[in-house]
Amino acid sequence: MGEPLAGTASTTRGYLVIEHSGPWGRNALSDSRLGHDVAATLDAQLSRLGLSPLLMRRPGRSRDREHRTGRQVFASVLEPTPVTVAFRVAGAAELLELDWTAAGSESIERIHPDAVGVTHPLALICAHAKRDRCCAALGRPLATYLHQQLAAENLAAATGYEPVWECSHLGGHRLAPTAVMLPAGVVYGRLDPLSLSAAYDAARSQAVLPPLMRGMARYRRAVQAAEIAVREEAGIDQVAFPRLISSRRDGQCTLAVFADEQQQRWQVRVSEQPVRVPRPESCGKAPASPTVCTVEAISRLPTTRIEI
Repeated sequence: MGEPLAGTASTTRGYLVIEHSGPWGRNALSDSRLGHDVAATLDAQLSRLGLSPLLMRRPGRSRDREHRTGRQVFASVLEPTPVTVAFRVAGAAELLELDWTAAGSESIERIHPDAVGVTHPLALICAHAKRDRCCAALGRPLATYLHQQLAAENLAAATGYEPVWECSHLGGHRLAPTAVMLPAGVVYGRLDPLSLSAAYDAARSQAVLPPLMRGMARYRRAVQAAEIAVREEAGIDQVAFPRLISSRRDGQCTLAVFADEQQQRWQVRVSEQPVRVPRPESCGKAPASPTVCTVEAISRLPTTRIEI
């Protein structure tokens, strides 16, 4: 139906990603075997901090594998500077003992005494069948493909964590296959094996692939679309730029100003309107009208002032 990718990523301040081989219910956290009390308490704690929970499992047929050596966990904050740390817990209940004040700050390494900074990009590919069959049918082979591509490098032995995982609901499953790259929090859609591999290679160079970006998850959706428009207009693919200077929303219109590495400023006007033709947002759901972000204008600003 030609729905644009830009401006479709779910907005979050960060992620807590927990290894759980399965099964995953429709609501991965509460319908899993983590335990009802653990899931409810954890969900409330993360919600207060604006963080999103995700479950993950290793690519391939690892379903119902017992976690005899504990669970791998990644904790990530996306603002003001993206940082992701890795650690292990013996059991799910141990997650409730984490230092959640650290999880809401740049001092996220304090969240666990054994937390180490992530030195290689993490690729989390949605494979959540109970939310959308397309994600399982299309996402799982992609995760396996990238895992096999990177196997020769043996990154897990070098870093202590696997770089590629299947994950639970990322949102926007009508745009499957979809994935998020950490630490930057770049969300992609309509991936295939080659583009997923290219996105991972870009992440290693602190870069992105603008044509396949749904958005930087730390921005609200209209600002995501504005940022991608600046990237495409100015030919910027580095994660660190363009940098958001300001944004203002007036009804269904957003004005956002970004600066590139040379401090050139760009102003973008984005409108948000429901799609004209309703469509299911996920397998099995009734037709709905998701909002589409449309870039109406983009321009360079004089270097002496910002017009917003």
